[in-house]
Amino acid sequence: VKLEVDSESILEEKFINLKDYLFTDEGEKVKLYVTFPEDAAASLSSKDCLEVVFEYQSLDLKLRTATDKYRLRIDPLFGSIDVDQCKHRVSVGSCKVSLTLVKRHKNRNWPSVQKPR
Repeated sequence: VKLEVDSESILEEKFINLKDYLFTDEGEKVKLYVTFPEDAAASLSSKDCLEVVFEYQSLDLKLRTATDKYRLRIDPLFGSIDVDQCKHRVSVGSCKVSLTLVKRHKNRNWPSVQKPR
């Protein structure tokens, strides 16, 4: 049984966890701006390298480049979001991904993106 556990951990991807991002609370929406290193620009232009998953109270952004793997996971978010309305946009020139989170409770203020534990 121990061998199975070891083989699973070998297959687990290792990511550089991103902690720096900018965010703004715009009333009905929250916007996050995540900047990547310049050498990630080529990967940002490929849809196969970028993965963004919005869930009811979390988000998970992953970027796989030729040399590194980056991740921003926020769980739990400060409030719940309308998953179907959320979107992301890539700016290859500035190596940035903009995330737009649509709040389920439109007028609730988000003093931070992540709910304090």
